[in-house]
Amino acid sequence: MHLAMQTKVPVVPVIVNGAHKIWGKTGYRIECNADPIRITLLDPIDTRKWTPKTLGAETEKLHELFISHLDEDSKPLKKA
Repeated sequence: MHLAMQTKVPVVPVIVNGAHKIWGKTGYRIECNADPIRITLLDPIDTRKWTPKTLGAETEKLHELFISHLDEDSKPLKKA
């Protein structure tokens, strides 16, 4: 986020759904199965107006955007 703000380069959100289903239960071995992995590229986000004062709000908006595009079983757990 800081790099995007400083360079004014657009951020392109990449959403990956299903990847958590292929990780092996013992380490970093990927197990092949029938569950697909879906990768979605969202529209670029203009960062030209981002400032240090607005960066926190922009980060929160991007976080919410990611969550809104995740499958239900991939979304973060709700805080108690």
